[in-house]
Amino acid sequence: SAQGSLDANGSIAVDGLSLEAPRTSLAGSIRRKGGASPWEGSLRGRCEDLARWRPVLGMPIAGSLRWDATALDGQVDGSASLRKGGFGSGGDAWSIDAADLALDHAALVGAPKGTLNLSLEGLRTGSFVPASASLAVVGDGERWNVQASATSGNHGPLQLDLAGSLRPGERPEVVLERMQGSAHGVAIALAQRAALRGDPRHPEPWSVDPVE
Repeated sequence: SAQGSLDANGSIAVDGLSLEAPRTSLAGSIRRKGGASPWEGSLRGRCEDLARWRPVLGMPIAGSLRWDATALDGQVDGSASLRKGGFGSGGDAWSIDAADLALDHAALVGAPKGTLNLSLEGLRTGSFVPASASLAVVGDGERWNVQASATSGNHGPLQLDLAGSLRPGERPEVVLERMQGSAHGVAIALAQRAALRGDPRHPEPWSVDPVE
């Protein structure tokens, strides 16, 4: 159930949104002012058995999912967690024991601001099993600063840590500050900071350059 409104300026409001289905619930409210304004509101819900939604989604899916998010002034606060998840079938299938996402004033539009933290445990796909990974992203108003790590114990352990930054915009730039780890006992290290830069005005729109 829900109550909605739409005015001549294109503003949309949906209040009292409520959905109840077997082992599934969704509640909240959403709104958007006219023009290019971002969506605002809050949504929280759970699905204890994603497999029930296979006919709707048209793909094999499994696991339990919970989420709680609030959007205001183009920023999102919230969290989501997935347990015993599975997607796809056959050689394209992958599964995961646990995935957790947390957002703190993360900007949807405009300058990079806020934080995002993602952790994955027990990821299995093809021959790459099992694996765990973590990702931390912090916006400083100009760039998204990224730190990530991953480990895998399949056919010899893989350990990898990296740090860098992403500057969005008309001329985007990705800088890899650090990368180190090992694979099958062989050390991996970034010899020099490097940048991937984009310039749509140049005949070669992307370039890879060392950073002093």
